[in-house]
Amino acid sequence: MSATGLRAATLFVAGAATLATAQLLYAYLQQRRKTGSGASTASHSNGGAPAAAPREVPAEIEDELFSRNVGFFGAEGFAAIRDSFIVVVGLGGVGSHAAHMLARSGVRRLRLVDFDQVTLSSLNRHAVAAWSDVGLPKAHVLRDRLQAIVPGLQVDARVEMFTKDNADDLLSGSPAFVLDCIDDMNTKCELLSRCSKKGLRVICSVGAALKNDPSRLHIGSLVDAIRDPLAAKLKWRLKRHDVDYETINCVFLAANPVSDIMPLTDDQAAAPDEFGTVSHFRLRTLPVLGTIPAIFGQAMATFVLCEQAGKPFAPAPMVGLGKNLRNKLLQRLRAREMRNYPGQKFPIDLDDISYMVEQWRARCAVTRARMIGADQLELVRWDPGHELMPNNIVLLSMPVIKRVEAEGRDEAISAESRAFIEATLRQQRADW
Repeated sequence: MSATGLRAATLFVAGAATLATAQLLYAYLQQRRKTGSGASTASHSNGGAPAAAPREVPAEIEDELFSRNVGFFGAEGFAAIRDSFIVVVGLGGVGSHAAHMLARSGVRRLRLVDFDQVTLSSLNRHAVAAWSDVGLPKAHVLRDRLQAIVPGLQVDARVEMFTKDNADDLLSGSPAFVLDCIDDMNTKCELLSRCSKKGLRVICSVGAALKNDPSRLHIGSLVDAIRDPLAAKLKWRLKRHDVDYETINCVFLAANPVSDIMPLTDDQAAAPDEFGTVSHFRLRTLPVLGTIPAIFGQAMATFVLCEQAGKPFAPAPMVGLGKNLRNKLLQRLRAREMRNYPGQKFPIDLDDISYMVEQWRARCAVTRARMIGADQLELVRWDPGHELMPNNIVLLSMPVIKRVEAEGRDEAISAESRAFIEATLRQQRADW
């Protein structure tokens, strides 16, 4: 090996890597370049035929490739990611970025599903597509690029639309997670309904178009998605299919649209059936700031990776708690404390109110009823024997509070609900 080649290979590995790893990487790259196995040309040269089987990577190179991921998740957590099989349905601005980061983060097996082709207008938001990919199937383009980035990645690329007829096939193989990155309402509803009935874990993306404020991005239950017409319509559709959409995770942007749907051209208005990719799909174009769907996809990948690695986080959906409502909750908590615990200090302020409502997801800890106003739910001290702190306060509905006052806490609240509340408070104490 030449000195120049060795120095170049060394630059590809971290400082802690050995000289032997650098030499192995140099030889591996040279061999791939000679055989052409590192080039993403399979789908480009023959209109999208299946790519060659992924080439196995020497263990030392793979260890270096994913060293930062192992450092973050730990060996066991990363092993769980490595063994994951993930299905991504919809490979546009959201799905391409999600699949891209799942691959870079070590997921070994992906199934990529999309019936559509890359267009020029796709390039403002697609993760990997280039001019040379226009007209080619999105599934094949993404497969080829991801396998060029992560040798050894196993990709099952499906150029198909998700329908009730092929649902069982596309969701086969017991995937650990399904990512719904579809923007068509009927197809989206069918996918989420099938995942729910099969007991598959799923996270969906709702409206990423027309919006521009990434600071309002949230991950939560679909029931928590607000200021999103697509989410509202999707919940109504799922309810008709007897799907408990509260169990479905989603990524949403709790912000009002700042742009309008583009009008139909004269030709589209005159002959709508001649336009559009598929019959019954939306014809009018949604303006999209390319960064927003990319952030959606990154957020979905982050959620899935952390869940798989056993390093989950508790998403805090936007509650939308106004100052007047916070004041009412604060005043009622203070009045209750003065009545039940006279003479004790009251260390709670408005910021604490927001924190506590968010910790309980603006829901009664017993009935799971959602907060609409201060008349429905109140904050109360949980353990009379401990001081009043945010980690000893629970959000309860008025009927539950009245039962507790009449019967006592243990009689009015089931053992299961008490265990849930205690576990949540323990977590809050650890975080406080």
